[in-house]
Amino acid sequence: MPLFEITKDAFHPLPPTTFAEAGLRERDDLQRLLRDHIDHIAPGTLVLSEEFGEWDQSQRRIDLLLLDADANLVVCELKRTLDGGAMELQALRYAAMVSTMTFDQAVNIHQRYLDKRAIPGEARSRILSFLQWDLPYEDDFAQDVRIVLASADFSKELTTAVLWLNDRGLEIRCVRLQPYADGERVLVDVQQVIPLPEAEEFRVRVREKAVRSRATGGQVWDAIRLLSAIEEAHGVDGAQVAQKLIEWGAQNLDDFWWGSGAKNGKCVGRMFRGDRKYLLYRVTLQRGVVIPFQDLAKHPPFDNFSRRRDIADRISAITQVPISDRELEGLPATPYEALTDAAKLEAYLRVLQDLVGAIEVTCAE
Repeated sequence: MPLFEITKDAFHPLPPTTFAEAGLRERDDLQRLLRDHIDHIAPGTLVLSEEFGEWDQSQRRIDLLLLDADANLVVCELKRTLDGGAMELQALRYAAMVSTMTFDQAVNIHQRYLDKRAIPGEARSRILSFLQWDLPYEDDFAQDVRIVLASADFSKELTTAVLWLNDRGLEIRCVRLQPYADGERVLVDVQQVIPLPEAEEFRVRVREKAVRSRATGGQVWDAIRLLSAIEEAHGVDGAQVAQKLIEWGAQNLDDFWWGSGAKNGKCVGRMFRGDRKYLLYRVTLQRGVVIPFQDLAKHPPFDNFSRRRDIADRISAITQVPISDRELEGLPATPYEALTDAAKLEAYLRVLQDLVGAIEVTCAE
């Protein structure tokens, strides 16, 4: 599809060009630019490493190794050619090679990447923050590997192979980068050609269901399984606290999102108001009840630090568990043992009720 400049009199087609003709090299230019603007071809991902090749008996290197918000690895291969070469076969080899990567290995890989590029920060906290995890959940990490192929164009042989592989459960995305000459400027038309964008939402839902099923051996967490596991870990009193919290959420919130994976048992209470999604609390297997301040801070009224501080102070007064200013950007937890007293639990539920009230008032304004 040509690219046009529109004026009052006509559509003027811009001449297509190639990256080579524009003097743009594959690794030094295209890869470098996309690495720093990865959302253009792989939205919602974190760059773990560049030119990754840390495996035995192989000199092959992944152009960009990414992580998505569902904790899946993403192999990203780039070509400036007009047919993509055999990049789908290359990417499949790489996907197989990284498929056994653990969370700790990913942390070490990302730390070396940060150090090499002199990017400040600690890899473990960056990854946990990106995934919105309070702790590493190894059973949920790298459950699958996705592939993104970006090229000036793709041959029919390549696209046929990708469509066939996608129909058999893989997730390979092809993004076409078509450059155009506009005088001294080079414009690039970025289009996802496989899968078609209008079909992707359905494909994602089907794939997420399959991933959850594999992660739990065909089962997902629910109230019965979670409360049973909490009782085993925290005793009968802890399970009763968790049950009260879930019952309160069932009466006052819109729905729950349940975790997946043997170590990631949790129930997340949610409210939906317009285009805003509020996460009120997490009833977790390991840590107790968590107030996800990092999520509350995304929307009014709790994007105001003092409002979050007030909530934290009320919780600390009830539980005698201090919450620092730093935790107001994170996921502080209250042990179930701190809420076994009926009066304390009732006071804690009033705090949650006030959270709901503040959200309702803000959304009604």
